[in-house]
Amino acid sequence: MKKYIITVLGQDRTYPCYEGQRLLHAIEGAGGDCIRVGCREGGCGVCRVKIHSGEYETGIMSKAHIGEEEKKQGLVLSCRVYPKGDLTVEPAPKYKNRQE
Repeated sequence: MKKYIITVLGQDRTYPCYEGQRLLHAIEGAGGDCIRVGCREGGCGVCRVKIHSGEYETGIMSKAHIGEEEKKQGLVLSCRVYPKGDLTVEPAPKYKNRQE
């Protein structure tokens, strides 16, 4: 099984992520608390991150929290990201739910 390295900007460490593992689950499993955690299923928008570099795939994410333009900018929900290589990410700042 392939192992990727996740670098979180502003952290003094990296996190391992195995092929097929979700980004949020990998960081949590390694003891990291740098990404906010909510529903873990792509519906709440709490775990938003910006991916600065690396290849990945995403599962279904609520359009209320990640729009098409945001996806183009690298914003994703970490609970729905499957790395396909080493990644550099940054936790996204808090935001107002677009449905409110």
